[in-house]
Amino acid sequence: SSLFYYFFDRYIMTATSEEIKSLLASTDSELYEQIGIYLHELEFTTDILDDDNDFKDLFAETDDCDRIGIPTTPPSLKQFVIARALAIIKEFTTQSSNVLILRAQQLHHSLQSANSDVYREIGAILLRYQVHCADITDADHLKRFLSKPDIARMNLRNAAKQKLAFNKVLRIVKDTQ
Repeated sequence: SSLFYYFFDRYIMTATSEEIKSLLASTDSELYEQIGIYLHELEFTTDILDDDNDFKDLFAETDDCDRIGIPTTPPSLKQFVIARALAIIKEFTTQSSNVLILRAQQLHHSLQSANSDVYREIGAILLRYQVHCADITDADHLKRFLSKPDIARMNLRNAAKQKLAFNKVLRIVKDTQ
């Protein structure tokens, strides 16, 4: 009897590679859509996930990360993206993955509603990485998601402009929580 429930639970909790691909595509992030395609190509399913490190090892090769579009520098951003993808996939089996996706979309929407192109662009970047309000508690956390070219493109090289923009984003984050 308990053997039946073990296999039943295992079957119910399994997400197919097609479901994972669709789930990650539903994030509105091209990056996570590409991760889903990559996992689909590997025929990855949740029932073979014994250890979180096994999942992380699927992204160990820089060539794969470059092809998918996962940033490899700074390493903390790569780790964040992989951990967030894993969290979304793991939550799929408990039907909570939509909550994770909605949190990122909520922050994106709040920043898109701002009057500044800078905040809208930061919102788009944060959505790309599926960042939630809880992921940003100070300017250093925000900087982790913005590359030097992003900062230059938004004309935030000036320390005072950057501080002003980051403080405004942090205020929006706080108001969104």
